[in-house]
Amino acid sequence: MARNLRRGMVHIAAGLLIAALALVISRPVMILILGIFTGAFLIFDLIRLRWPRLNIFFTMMFGMFMRDYEAKRLSGATFMFLGALISMVLYGNHITVLSMSFLAIGDPLAHFVDYRWGKTKLGRKTLQGAIACFAGCVIIGLLWYANALHVSLATIFTGAAAAAIVHLLPVDIDDNLTIPALSGGAMWLLSLWL
Repeated sequence: MARNLRRGMVHIAAGLLIAALALVISRPVMILILGIFTGAFLIFDLIRLRWPRLNIFFTMMFGMFMRDYEAKRLSGATFMFLGALISMVLYGNHITVLSMSFLAIGDPLAHFVDYRWGKTKLGRKTLQGAIACFAGCVIIGLLWYANALHVSLATIFTGAAAAAIVHLLPVDIDDNLTIPALSGGAMWLLSLWL
């Protein structure tokens, strides 16, 4: 439980930091920054997975922030930067602010509720976790909206619903990638319609 809490706190801090930077840094510069970080994390992951001794050292140093399966595949941090990069390239700053905030708040909240109070199973996740994800996303979205983020309320609710649905998907693709990419896509499509 302590490891999940530490991981959740790092997840929240990293996601909200990316969201805050996307609010104040221009799109081209954010794409450059996210591209550099994505490339660096991806290259390091590929190197450590190729050399077992480096991987053992890495997991000893950072294992308290990792899930067990990350020792044998790309780290959640790599997927987070990739998800942020995809969102920024495809959807722009304001949607990236929301999609990364949804990842930062909705995803760990959903996992916590799944673990503590989840009773109604929907595949590997629970209805209660999905509701918590949606509620957390709506709350963080409304906080951004109240602080002059230029999106509609419909965009926030659509993105929050998409994030909750993505959380439930029975796929083995990291949520750090799918939530920004797919909830961002839903918000972007709605913005075209509006």
